[in-house]
Amino acid sequence: MIKSLILAVFSLIVTHTYAEQEVKVYTVYDKNGDATIVSENSDIVTYSIGLEFLEVENLDTSSTKPSHFEVAPGKTNLMVVKASNPNHPTKIEYVAKILKGRVHSDSGFDVPYLIPIDAGEYVSVEKVNKLSDFEVDHENIKGIGITFYFSKPLPIRAPRKGVISTIVDGEDESNNFLEIYHVDGTITHLEIFKSGSALVKVGDTVYPGMKIASSVNEEFEGGPQVRMLRKVIVASDVELEQKAESFAVVHSEKSTIRPENGFKMLSVHPENWVNLELSKKEIRAVQNSR
Repeated sequence: MIKSLILAVFSLIVTHTYAEQEVKVYTVYDKNGDATIVSENSDIVTYSIGLEFLEVENLDTSSTKPSHFEVAPGKTNLMVVKASNPNHPTKIEYVAKILKGRVHSDSGFDVPYLIPIDAGEYVSVEKVNKLSDFEVDHENIKGIGITFYFSKPLPIRAPRKGVISTIVDGEDESNNFLEIYHVDGTITHLEIFKSGSALVKVGDTVYPGMKIASSVNEEFEGGPQVRMLRKVIVASDVELEQKAESFAVVHSEKSTIRPENGFKMLSVHPENWVNLELSKKEIRAVQNSR
């Protein structure tokens, strides 16, 4: 029993990336020296974890190539690495990259977005460079995305069905943002809204066209506007990356379009697109709330 207690050493290795407060990764060694890498996700949405192994001693290295995992809320055993010789000490060191969302599957179809304001209103489009060229993290996300400008203050509306995963609603309206986690593992980041106007809380499910905040007013630099960003996790053999990728918006009942600089567009919310991701029960609920 004493030997078991001594060898059951806990080693905590967490690399701070997007969500250091919500997800942690650590290693538990058992009495045989086998190492179990564990994650604990205290958030309400799925995260992706990439492991890059730095040093392995007396452990089977066949399973310690760069690996990535998806972890739902709660505790998850990511992998067990067996000791090569139970009579010798074991050691494993790695870097864990932790990103909110799931690795995006390129299915050939991405759900289009509503322009996130009232239907029937016109917007002007400003696109910032090539979105797919940017790696996104919590520090450099500002200034990346598509900004929709409009002529008067309007409600900010959910562009797709999803779950509110983050809200920042403070005095600096340029830093206010909320994020919506979608079933495909992508995240919509909506930035710039009136302070104190958020109508949702973390964990709420929102539906396309649902009012979630109010826009800034005419006194804001550039006038009433909202910036939208689609965050996607992509995986290679080596690592995980979270990037801002281009997205299509609903253009008519039968068409979508990818916004470009200088476009002037009409916000439309056709029922077939609004209902695309909704169950029959959700469709009835949305219809009854109008």
